[in-house]
Amino acid sequence: MSLRNSKLIPRLDVRYELEDFHRALGDSDEWQRPLRAALEKFWPGMEPVFVNSGRVAILLALRSLGLGQGSRVGVPVYTCEAVYSAVVRSGAIPVFLDVNVDTLTLDPVDLERKSGDLDGVVAVHTFGHPADMDPMHCLPRRVKVIEDCAHAVGSRYRGRTAGTLGDAAAFSFRLGKPISAGNLGMMLSSDREVIRRARDVAARFPPRSITGHVRDCLVSMFRGFIYRPPWFGTLGLPVGSIFDDAFDLMDKHSFRPMRPSVGSLAVLADRFLGLPRRVRVARERAAVLASYLRGTSISPPSEAPWAFHTYFQFAMRFRDRGARERGAAGLRDHGVDSIRFYQDSPAIAARYGYRRDCATAESLAKTILTVPCHANLSNHEFGFVADAVRAVGEVI
Repeated sequence: MSLRNSKLIPRLDVRYELEDFHRALGDSDEWQRPLRAALEKFWPGMEPVFVNSGRVAILLALRSLGLGQGSRVGVPVYTCEAVYSAVVRSGAIPVFLDVNVDTLTLDPVDLERKSGDLDGVVAVHTFGHPADMDPMHCLPRRVKVIEDCAHAVGSRYRGRTAGTLGDAAAFSFRLGKPISAGNLGMMLSSDREVIRRARDVAARFPPRSITGHVRDCLVSMFRGFIYRPPWFGTLGLPVGSIFDDAFDLMDKHSFRPMRPSVGSLAVLADRFLGLPRRVRVARERAAVLASYLRGTSISPPSEAPWAFHTYFQFAMRFRDRGARERGAAGLRDHGVDSIRFYQDSPAIAARYGYRRDCATAESLAKTILTVPCHANLSNHEFGFVADAVRAVGEVI
C-alpha cells in the first residue's frame, strides 16, 4: 500500500498561518486585554505562569508544590513520556498507576491501592475526558493534585472546568493541541503562594532569544503548512515515516525549560476566539462517529455521567492489536490518517521504573486508535472521516 495520498486527512490539527507568524513577531500589546479576559472566563480566580511547553508547566507545578527530591508522584502509565520525564526532572519518583478502560484516565481503585506513600498525583485528562477527581481528594492521605490539561481545554468535571480541580494545572499550547499557538505552556493555580513560588522558579529560566523565536515561528509555519492536504499525504507523512513510524512532527525528547516569547502569547490570545463553538462542533462530530460504531466490535469513546468530554481525538478501542492494525490500514485506504496513541507507553514507563503491573493500560496501548473530529476540519473533510470510520466498523 502506498503512503502517498494527496487527499489524506491529517491525524492532528496543526494550525499556524502566515498571520500567526506576523502576530508572533509583532510588537503590539493589544493582545494582553483579550488574553486576560479569556483566562478569567475559562478559569476564574486562577493565576497563570507561562513557560515554553506543557512538560515544563508540569515541572513548574511540581516544584511549586514542593514535590521535589524523593517525593512519590502517581502518574498514569497510559500517557505521554513528557509526564514521566517532568516528574523525574523535578527529583521526584514516579509511581505508575493503571487507568479506567472507559474513561482512559486514572483508575480510582488502583490509585487507592497505591496511595499509601504518595505525595502527589498527576491527573491526565486524556483526549479531553476529565479524570475522576473526587477519589483523589478523598484518599486517606492528603496528596497534592496536578491536572494535566494538555488535551482538555474546555472539559468539565461535575460542572467545573478542567484546570480548576486540583492544586495546580498544566496546559500545553504547542502545535497539534486543542489550542495550538507554538512553543507555549501554562501553569495555573488559585493558591497565591504556589503562584509566587512558580514565578520565582520561572524567572530563573532563560528567555527565548530573538533568533530562536524567529526560528520557532518559521518551523511552526512550516509544520502548519505540511499538516494539510495535499502536502501531508504526498510529502509530510511519506518522508516523516522514513525516520519515525510515529511521525508527528513534534519534539518529544528535549527538555529545555525557558521563558516564552511574548509573541507566542499574542497568538494564544487569538486562539481563544470561538473556542465554545469548536468544542460544540467536536462533540457533535464525535456523536456521529460513535453512532457508526454501534453494534460493531469497535468500542467508541465513552463519556461518564459526571464528565463533559471535548474530544481532542476520537479514541476507538479494538478487540486486539491485529484488529487495530487492520483498522488503521482500512482508514488509510479511505483517506484518513490515525494515531496509535501511547502504544509504547508501557515500554517507556518501564525505563522509569514501571513494574508492568497495570493490565488495562497495557491493553489500551495495543488496542486504541484515534482519528480527528475537530472543528477545523471542513464538512467535506469530516465526511471523509465519517465514511472511513463507518466502513472500518462494518468490516472489523
